[in-house]
Amino acid sequence: MPNPNGFVYAPTPPKAWTLGSKKATVRFGATFLMPDGHGWKNYVPDYELQNINDVESFACTVYGALKAWITLSNYYGYSLPKNCSERFSGVMANLGPPGGDPHVSGEAVRQWGVIHNNLLPFDETIKSTFEFYQPKPMDEGFIAEAKKSVQKYEFGHEYVFNESPFAPRQNLNRPALLKYALARGPVCVSVHGWKKNADGVYYKETGDSDNHWTQLLDYKEGEYWLIHDQYKPFIKKVAWDTKFQTAQVYFLKENTSGLAPNDITYFQKILKQMSEMVARLALQFKSK
Repeated sequence: MPNPNGFVYAPTPPKAWTLGSKKATVRFGATFLMPDGHGWKNYVPDYELQNINDVESFACTVYGALKAWITLSNYYGYSLPKNCSERFSGVMANLGPPGGDPHVSGEAVRQWGVIHNNLLPFDETIKSTFEFYQPKPMDEGFIAEAKKSVQKYEFGHEYVFNESPFAPRQNLNRPALLKYALARGPVCVSVHGWKKNADGVYYKETGDSDNHWTQLLDYKEGEYWLIHDQYKPFIKKVAWDTKFQTAQVYFLKENTSGLAPNDITYFQKILKQMSEMVARLALQFKSK
């Protein structure tokens, strides 16, 4: 199996959504879509490789995020493409070897939107990583096509946790946090790819840093996590006690304004931020 690459840790940006900030709750609601965290496997897109023809894309942060949002689109019955172009989103996220930060990749999709894979595919015509990240700058026609998706839908993503590989581990109850996140939406996690024990379960040793980003699909309590990967085998069992460094949960809803994020004026952004701040304060007051 190829050695997965593409996840690069970065500290949580000050404006990023984080679990407990209530920003996602204000924007997308507090609905528990899968109360027990099970069921997303019924909505995931088809399996897809992030390396073809011996060409490694290093684009796992885009592959994971797009799978999560397509899963949500399938769940809601929305019209996002069943297969989005990772090349388009990779260029818009300014990815390349050795990969990137999942927050940056998520923001690229949130701001610019998606196009169908048929328009910019990763197929046998792509002979190098350089070719994967072309055209660069991105074709204006593709940008215009992608804009239609963010005029129609709002994309969101929130950190569940984000730990530096260089700092002492926090005392996190990862299973509780991940199950809570899976109840709210599709989740992606960072992993160390890949070490497998005699039982066929993938694991992470002390000192291993995460280097890959993929969708957390399901779990069996106390036994394993189920991963929907971009390397064969596409479905992997990961040890229950794995200390994932980073996890994000994804959100999607209809865009009632019809405005793309890059079209919102500075004044409109201020008004929106003020409205959401008031809503968050109301939520915090109500919870006391």
